[in-house]
Amino acid sequence: MKILGTLKTHHFSLLIITLLFTDCSPSNEVDLTEYIILRQNPSGTFDVIFDKDTDYEWVFTNVDSVSTYETGINGFLYGRNRKTPENLWYHITGAPEEFKKSDGGWYDGEFRKYRLQEIYIGDELYSRLKSTTELWEEHKQ
Repeated sequence: MKILGTLKTHHFSLLIITLLFTDCSPSNEVDLTEYIILRQNPSGTFDVIFDKDTDYEWVFTNVDSVSTYETGINGFLYGRNRKTPENLWYHITGAPEEFKKSDGGWYDGEFRKYRLQEIYIGDELYSRLKSTTELWEEHKQ
């Protein structure tokens, strides 16, 4: 009987250790890159979060489309920041947790006609643009 009790304790300990090392990230978030998180809200809209849980955290809400580049933070998004009540285009650049710059607040026509050509690798970033729903499905798997 003592052996059976020891085995039960051992299995319980393994269960606790397994739970501690299991990924417990929220099921409503996926990592787009090391520094960029896509979060789905209960309403079905999406937020993009840069540098989550740091002093440099930066959130865009109601994001419709996102493009990212492999290194650092460089991409476009179509959404809202804390200052705008409507979706606009933004170009986000910078190094994680150090420096981020947001150019933008451009309406769609201005962005496509003028700004896209002015931005370094703008055409390449634009060609990587995907809807947040598409990104969610890709990264959720």
